[in-house]
Amino acid sequence: MSSRCEDLERFSDGEMPEAEAASFQVHLASCARCQARMLELMHLDVLGQEVAARGKSRRWVPLALAASLLAAVLGAAVASRMGSPSSPAPLTVALHRPIEARLTHPGAREHRRYGVERAGEGASGEAVPEDVLARLIHDKDFHGVATVYLLMGAPKLAADALAKAPPSPDVDCDRAVVALLQGAPSEALRLLEGVLSAQPQHAQALWNRALVLRELQLPRAAAEAFSRVATLTEPGWAAEAGERARELRREADGLRQAWRELDVRSLEMVKGGPALLEENARRNPGFSRLRLYDAARAAVSADEARRLLPLARSLDREYRTSVLERYVQQLSQADFRRRAPAARDYRELISGNAGADIEGLLTRLRASGQEDIELGAMLLTGSTSRHLERYRTLVARASEPWFDILALHEQAKQMLQRDEYPEAESVLLSALSRCEQERLDYRCARLELELAGLYNTVHRIEEALLHARRGRERVRRVHEWELEQIFLQRLAQIARFQEDFPLARAYLEEVLLEGEGGKDACTIANYVHETLANMALIRVDRETGLRELKQAPTCGAPPTPFRAAILADLVRLGSREVEPEFWSALSTLRAERDTSEGTRSFLDYLEGRVVIERDAARGRQLLQEAIARAERLPEGHIQARKTRVSSLAVLALDALRRQEPVGALEAISRVMEVPTPERCALGFVMDDERLAVVARDAQGRSMGHLQERVPSGPLDTGKLVPETLKAHLSACPRVEVLAPAPIQGQPALLPPETAWSYRLKSGQAPKAAGLPERRLVVHDVQAPSSLNLPLLGRWTPGSRTSGLVELQGSEATPSRVLDAMEDATVIELHVHGLVDWAEASALVLSPDREGRFSLKAREVRQRPLKGAPLVILGACDAARTLPWKHQAWSLPAAFLEAGAHAVLASTSRVQDADANAFFEAVRTRIQEGAAPAAALRDARLEWLSREPRSWVRDVMLFE
Repeated sequence: MSSRCEDLERFSDGEMPEAEAASFQVHLASCARCQARMLELMHLDVLGQEVAARGKSRRWVPLALAASLLAAVLGAAVASRMGSPSSPAPLTVALHRPIEARLTHPGAREHRRYGVERAGEGASGEAVPEDVLARLIHDKDFHGVATVYLLMGAPKLAADALAKAPPSPDVDCDRAVVALLQGAPSEALRLLEGVLSAQPQHAQALWNRALVLRELQLPRAAAEAFSRVATLTEPGWAAEAGERARELRREADGLRQAWRELDVRSLEMVKGGPALLEENARRNPGFSRLRLYDAARAAVSADEARRLLPLARSLDREYRTSVLERYVQQLSQADFRRRAPAARDYRELISGNAGADIEGLLTRLRASGQEDIELGAMLLTGSTSRHLERYRTLVARASEPWFDILALHEQAKQMLQRDEYPEAESVLLSALSRCEQERLDYRCARLELELAGLYNTVHRIEEALLHARRGRERVRRVHEWELEQIFLQRLAQIARFQEDFPLARAYLEEVLLEGEGGKDACTIANYVHETLANMALIRVDRETGLRELKQAPTCGAPPTPFRAAILADLVRLGSREVEPEFWSALSTLRAERDTSEGTRSFLDYLEGRVVIERDAARGRQLLQEAIARAERLPEGHIQARKTRVSSLAVLALDALRRQEPVGALEAISRVMEVPTPERCALGFVMDDERLAVVARDAQGRSMGHLQERVPSGPLDTGKLVPETLKAHLSACPRVEVLAPAPIQGQPALLPPETAWSYRLKSGQAPKAAGLPERRLVVHDVQAPSSLNLPLLGRWTPGSRTSGLVELQGSEATPSRVLDAMEDATVIELHVHGLVDWAEASALVLSPDREGRFSLKAREVRQRPLKGAPLVILGACDAARTLPWKHQAWSLPAAFLEAGAHAVLASTSRVQDADANAFFEAVRTRIQEGAAPAAALRDARLEWLSREPRSWVRDVMLFE
């Protein structure tokens, strides 16, 4: 390398004097080595300005001048290679494409076979000619730049380029490719669904959706997507899509067929036929063990019992025990003159021919003295709760971990029926711990399925996902095909609950396709189509909801509260044809003897929601009854909380229809669990597509606005409050905003000249007596390298440092921060923020010994803050709120419930270069005596006077 080449970095960084830079340009024009190095620098940094604008980095040097110069230097070669700028130039040169995904840029659409090198090291991307990238940068073709980066294997750079490209379905399709490559399949599905809703035959989107579905281990849904691509008959792509679809179906067919054959053979074994093979014990140890117990109980002779010995020995080898062989050996020596009648009864029960007299059957089995058969019959008939003491006695006598764990599971189920969620959780976790010690994967998976459902019910989504995903992997390892389908349904429930509808639909599509032709096909079709109907109605899509419900067979089963809720929505939205079924379902559900109080409250709400549109007085009465029932139930009863909040929302809407804004604001205050403000307040509540807004001015006069149809999609917060209501509040020195999700946490509800804050339920107690002023500042954390987060600028204290406590570097771990917050009167966290699908948002701290690095809302809520602190969350997206109607779930809400008196947080990105100064300005004003809302307003106005589009517009105050 020449000595001039060593100056390249100084030139690209703009550090050369003008005369020296001009001289270096002459060198660059003739030096191929410098040109290649310059392109490498551009690959890394040309998009740095965009990153800096989002506040993620402290040092990015703009290379636009260098890019322009290099493009000019290479201009002749580019022109000869690429033709006129208006014609689509090929961006690809290799024989094979380096990524499976399809890209949409005209220069990369042609079909090439997929192929990568088998080497374990080195880049797997395509070596796109440097002059191609230079021309694209020069022409500001950011879509093309992103395409080149994707071909080169640099998805992060591609994402930055796509952020600068004009929006279009093609750009969103390529953004989905980036999301997939970066391990975010849910985001990829969301983007692709948007593309396909606009262009259902978008070939690249269909192809890439198939790849996402395959990544999620949904082979049948992926095959369907590839088949749709094949029907488009594109040269090359159609043939490859068809082959991929066939291969995926062959794999899925093999797994399903193997399971169904095992199911048939195992039932034959239970009826006295040949025992399963050693191969079955190895491949499906859990299911084989389950059916071995059934076959042993149903054996009517010693010979039938002895026939099971090889299978028992094989399973014992898998579980490293001898319990099964010992059990079967004992059975083979039993007196079958006494045992055979009970065994025949059990065989009839397995075959579904036991008749309706279950209690008579159990009485006969108890009299027979065959306790293992009696235990099995209690489980098969679901009679354990009615004979709990006898069941426990039988389990204790069996003296086997399999049944001990099963007994704990049954105990937890009964607790769940009584809505005893903490107690059930404790029992299930204890059972899971023992189960893992005993290596009983089948039983462990069943426990994880129960835990995933429990956590989903109580809105602990992170744990629900953990157990659902872990349980699914467990059953895949031991080829439990049928149980995996149940886990897919659970994952769909969790995704639906989080309103991640594209992901939920993907799981449901797989479940429906896998269930075709099976014994449970009707039940599965009912579940899938009812869930799809519910998802459509959440988006107020009546036509799709009605269509999906019509495809949901009832299978002869009684109606469920879930179906009744779908019917109620359809009736309210005008689908009169389903009204008779709705009233019939309500009548049936209310007549059931074991209907819980929580369900009765929910049924009152459903009826009241429909009736209030026709008979307002009767509807209000039903909704008040629903609220009263719900409020009598424990605070942790999630269904009751949802019913209460939803009923109050309908009452608020009704009050505005009757021109009673005071009643509407009182209902909104009850939703938020705060006293109704006497003046200077703004209240919101949404019920599906309907929005109620109430304002109370400085004299206590109330005015309301009812919007019957809010457009779907992201809320336009600047238009949520009518100008008449803003004027109504203009004389207020400060406005309290009462808003549940999805409005809570939204910025710009009121003009920047207005001092306002979100009012939330508080757990604040008086500041502990004698507690000194203590300012805790967390900064300069050592984020895990795997997150690839840029370093933030160093935090420096202001002029007042008395009582200052700093946590920084490796000391700033979650546990240390939580401990230090307890007595603080000011808490500042100058850290990175992460959007967390299950927890709204999280703060990135230094990892502890176990690798835990994030601070989340759930952990904050559990630690009382004795100093009633002001909290400053100087992190991106820290004010993000999950869309839960029954409860505010966000970091600010968690700090307030823990005892903070005010929280500052941003709903979007935080610019690192300005963050310290801005938050310091707000904090100083507050500590000098200004009200927090006024302090934020004044600091923000000062900042916006210099930078009108500054990020500080999105900083919110929660009190």
